[in-house]
Amino acid sequence: IKHGYTGLFPVNRLDRLTSGLMLIGLNANVARNMEVDFRLHRIQKEYICKVKGDFPPEHIVCDQPIRVVAHKLSLNCVDPADGKPSTTEFQRLSGDGETSIVYCRPKTGRTHQIRVHLQFLGFPIANDPLYCNEDVWGQDLGKDGKSVDCVPRMCSKCSNPTYPDPTPDELSIWLHAWRYSGPGWTFETPLPAWAQGASDLVDSVKYHSEQ
Repeated sequence: IKHGYTGLFPVNRLDRLTSGLMLIGLNANVARNMEVDFRLHRIQKEYICKVKGDFPPEHIVCDQPIRVVAHKLSLNCVDPADGKPSTTEFQRLSGDGETSIVYCRPKTGRTHQIRVHLQFLGFPIANDPLYCNEDVWGQDLGKDGKSVDCVPRMCSKCSNPTYPDPTPDELSIWLHAWRYSGPGWTFETPLPAWAQGASDLVDSVKYHSEQ
């Protein structure tokens, strides 16, 4: 409205705590075509994140199935038996021994997919109030699928999870939707302060992806 557009049609969605690129069609046909491209996996999605720990230098593919644990929270976990097929590719860009900047390419679109797969690998997003939370997942933070039955502690009176509300600093996590590319187009957004310089490192990484 501010820029004079009379109709806007959102195409993609981001997790509530994730920053980055939103695609919005200026007419219904454009939005509909892009939605088809998403559904047929014609769009490449690239994310940058900051994880806890020293992420391995080699290219890593995580293809662990993911299922929903708690719909109210959109809480998810790896579940080889009942989860839906999910694949994410990862490549470390830099690190300081305590945290690492990691390049991510989700090949499927499950809710919280990047966050859940990083948690499973043992490198959760460092400021993630949900998947880097010992009260929910125990001391191992869900590594290798280990948790307290993948169920958070619940209040006996209201049946809601008992862990505290996020602080203001936790209302945005270190996960950024950086660049989306489709047939004949590419859009990207500036990186946040915690990831400055990461885009320069992506081009220097030999990245192998499944076509």
